[in-house]
Amino acid sequence: MTQGEAATNLTTDATVTGETYESTGDDENALRVTGATVTLDGVTINKTAGATSNTENGDFYGMNAGFLATDGATVTLTNSTVNTTAQKRERGVQLRLRNDRQCIRHNNHNNKR
Repeated sequence: MTQGEAATNLTTDATVTGETYESTGDDENALRVTGATVTLDGVTINKTAGATSNTENGDFYGMNAGFLATDGATVTLTNSTVNTTAQKRERGVQLRLRNDRQCIRHNNHNNKR
């Protein structure tokens, strides 16, 4: 199992406002949050190219997703846009709750394919 690379990986608790995260790479997330509590407000996440080299890792573990929260991350996403057109990760946002410590909240955002 692998989640691939991340163009940006947030690993410490933070509040982020107005940033843009982008990826066009194969097997790469535009934004990944790993094990941290993060609030994202007014951010744009663009995953506009790239393919998953392993279908199982793309479908089940978030490889090549535009946005991935993993390893117990808690993310609050407000007033934000996730744009994805990359191959093998059509949903764009990998929402996989693995345990009770992980929570992803969506408020007033747009999820565009």
